[in-house]
Amino acid sequence: LYQTPEAKKPQYLLSLKDICTLELIPEMIESGIYSFKIEGRMKKPEYAAAVAFQYRKYADLYLKYYEECPAGEDPAAYAMKKYRVCEEDRQMLLDLYNRGGFHTGYYHTQNGREMVSLNRPNHAGVPAVKVLAKKGRTVTAKAMTDLSPQDIIELPMRRGREKADNYTCKDAVRKGMNVQIPVFADTPFKRDEIWMRTRNSTLIDTLREEFVNGKIKERICGTFRLYPQEAATLTVKCRDAEITVTGEKAQEALSQPMSRERIEKQLRKTGNTEFEFSFLKAEIGEKVFLPMQSLNELRREALETLEKVICEKYRRSGEVKEPEENKTELSMEEEVISGWTASVRTAEQMEVILEEEAIGRIYVDCTMFPRIWEKDSYVEWITKVHAAGKEIYLVMPYIFRERTRKQYEAAYNRIFGAGWDGILIANYESFAFLKEHGYTGRIMTDYNLYEFNQESRKFWKEKGVFEFTAPVELTERELQDLRVKDGEVIVYGYLPMMVSAGCIQKTTRGCQKKSGQMTITDRYRNSFVVKNECDYCYNILYNYVPLYLGDRMEEVYQIGPGRIRLMFTTERQQEVRQILSAYFEGKELPGVVAANDK
Repeated sequence: LYQTPEAKKPQYLLSLKDICTLELIPEMIESGIYSFKIEGRMKKPEYAAAVAFQYRKYADLYLKYYEECPAGEDPAAYAMKKYRVCEEDRQMLLDLYNRGGFHTGYYHTQNGREMVSLNRPNHAGVPAVKVLAKKGRTVTAKAMTDLSPQDIIELPMRRGREKADNYTCKDAVRKGMNVQIPVFADTPFKRDEIWMRTRNSTLIDTLREEFVNGKIKERICGTFRLYPQEAATLTVKCRDAEITVTGEKAQEALSQPMSRERIEKQLRKTGNTEFEFSFLKAEIGEKVFLPMQSLNELRREALETLEKVICEKYRRSGEVKEPEENKTELSMEEEVISGWTASVRTAEQMEVILEEEAIGRIYVDCTMFPRIWEKDSYVEWITKVHAAGKEIYLVMPYIFRERTRKQYEAAYNRIFGAGWDGILIANYESFAFLKEHGYTGRIMTDYNLYEFNQESRKFWKEKGVFEFTAPVELTERELQDLRVKDGEVIVYGYLPMMVSAGCIQKTTRGCQKKSGQMTITDRYRNSFVVKNECDYCYNILYNYVPLYLGDRMEEVYQIGPGRIRLMFTTERQQEVRQILSAYFEGKELPGVVAANDK
């Protein structure tokens, strides 16, 4: 729960409704996405299983339509035309968990109040009963769906309570029938009000039996071919393993030829094997026949062969060697500059940093220059920084969406040819943009690109990016293992807790199309600063206490970073000076230290 200064009561300002993109699966597949991530954190196994099952089902369905496309037609257009999501499946997902309904995420929506569940952070349920009457402590209601024993219906909140009461169904009730619900004397009553079911016991029991308690099997795809005077073949595929087995020749059907449905039903009987078909296509000629025994033998041989092929890939051969330590030396291009740096977001902060001799490099956020693609106010600052004998890097936006890409592209030569000493990036889209346009200057990754081990370092070095910022989550030992002599460690700053296209200002006050900041307060009365960057249409929610390592600098020096950064975000000039004095003159910051001790 968070509250804005003008709000009468706190709301769940950061609680998004659950995303459901079943209808968008065709578009996502055609866009080039090849892997869907199902979020199941803090959810029960039944939820994770059901959601994963539905996405697998509809992804396979779209691909099936794609494969069935008649010759001469566009496969994608044909599949999209046939693709439909059953309302029953969508309703089942709502019944499992939803926070006031679903939304389709940011695929077709920039942001909006309709994406947020302001009034509750947990399962809102589905319509269960419609209230008809109340007599004493009993409410008569009409069932809007079939109810089962152990289903839970949420009752209206009683005055003075922080949590709603629940009613657990005792008997099965068919849709349209009346049900008697015992309530408290002070339970609010309103005729025609809809009460919600927050637990569907039959659904959960079914999912538990089918997915949780049952045997987990590998899902496979198969193609069966049976034509006159040809040997029957069955091709099965599991991930990147694919095999084909051959059986008996097809016989001519003397009376009743085999149907495609009968063949598929028989082949799907995988029994106690490790496999089950998620997709099976049967291609059969006219008037063909194959004994069921031969069909069973073909299936058994195919599954046994597939299992052997899969297992063979994981068999160890010979002695296992310990991985050699990555001893790649820094190339001549990997410039190591020891010293202090600072990142700034305002002109006020920049003026103070320019006066500090210890700071050798300044990272200036793009948001310091409103509509940077139209105005060149940054040129003056580049000149001032160079005149002070310092380097200046442009910090790219946290979120680099298509609209931003087009704006930067239109002004590419003016922005990136202005004399920056380098670019600090916070996402892969910014890197791709720079490379696509032939940028040859220095590029540095920020801490949120997580170069947390030698493999990730190697990845970026191969891309020509040699400077990096160490992730703030790493421990002292992990930083030592990372060998940060060509990297940078942040020792001060209010770290973003969240960067989101969702806009709290738009949700609470409406879009004003003007960058600024506001504060929201949690139930412990901690105040968090929220910056809304309207040029790029995203919010930054900062932690209420800063990272402060001023009293642990000896440990930082022992790690051996190439540079050490002070990250300024919302600080005023006086606060910036106090921080600089704490690090370079040894003065104490009681307020900051106390905050970090919490």
